[in-house]
Amino acid sequence: MTQQQKSKAAEGVGTTLNILDTLVSQSERAWGVRELAEYLGLSRTTTNRVLSQLCEEGLARQTSDSSYTVGPRLCVLSSMLFSSHPVLSRGAEVLDTIRQQVGGTVFMSVQAIDGQRCFVVQESETETPVRYRIEPGNILPTYAGAAGQAILSQLDEACWPDQVRTFTDKTLTVSEQRNDRLRQVRQQQFSVSVGQHIVGAAGIAVPFRFSPALLGSVSASRPEWEFKEEIVPKVVSVLKKELGALEAAAAIAYQKAGEENL
Repeated sequence: MTQQQKSKAAEGVGTTLNILDTLVSQSERAWGVRELAEYLGLSRTTTNRVLSQLCEEGLARQTSDSSYTVGPRLCVLSSMLFSSHPVLSRGAEVLDTIRQQVGGTVFMSVQAIDGQRCFVVQESETETPVRYRIEPGNILPTYAGAAGQAILSQLDEACWPDQVRTFTDKTLTVSEQRNDRLRQVRQQQFSVSVGQHIVGAAGIAVPFRFSPALLGSVSASRPEWEFKEEIVPKVVSVLKKELGALEAAAAIAYQKAGEENL
């Protein structure tokens, strides 16, 4: 295979992954070919071809009105991943352990392909009348909020956005201020956010590597009125200590993947 052929193959894989990423991350809606092509900056021909191939494999599904959504095979594969992936199989136990030590709601997030978003994959929630609640499957920005900033700070600065959406009056919309904040997070290896993404929510997050190609974070969040600066060192210490179990599980996943490729 020539270098040009390799480049085209890599580009094709990237296009397919971007389409899958959009179908999964925005699974609450069905996409028309034109709408999806415009959203991703692709040609309609390319988008239609990839969607047709994904439907043939069961990874996408065409609805009665010719729109596209997540396919049945992808749903099954996702379920299998949750039950078999070492990080996810250990995640619930680790999140419960952290929550028992620091309280609040503790959740794990994993970056999306573009680095501008992340997904909540697991959570452990304290059963109290008033609490900060976040459901698995929720999409969070990586440029606002502790969970996302912990991830974005670890990516190359070329991935950091120039313009962002304003969520609250505390969102860091000025790129210089936001980038300085991300560099600080990268140096200290934890992020603190109070009301940057969701009004009334405060969080502390620590990054970790979910896989060789994906970053993740674990966050301890609570209502803003329950947050005090003096709790940050303890929460960070607990997060970093307990994340050792997830990093060990990730190492098992790397090793297993390597053995399967031999």
